[in-house]
Amino acid sequence: MCVLAVGIAMTSDLKPGLRHVQTLRVDDSLTVPAMTTAFAGFGDMPPVFATAFMVGFIEWACVEALRPFLSSHERTVGTHVDVSMSPRHPSA
Repeated sequence: MCVLAVGIAMTSDLKPGLRHVQTLRVDDSLTVPAMTTAFAGFGDMPPVFATAFMVGFIEWACVEALRPFLSSHERTVGTHVDVSMSPRHPSA
């Protein structure tokens, strides 16, 4: 869910239920061990998509979804993140 936090001049075409698809190819630069330059101790963690990058990706998707509804001087920012992840199924 994307929450809009900008001025009131936003277009009235924006309605609840907006859907948007955004894709991202996860390579080694987006995995947990890649975060060791900022956070020591992640080097020996499994090479999976880092939660920090996932939240950034979610924010990017929200920005892109809302872009058509914003004037040139308006921006959107996240105000709350509620994400749950489940482990990959062993047979996958």
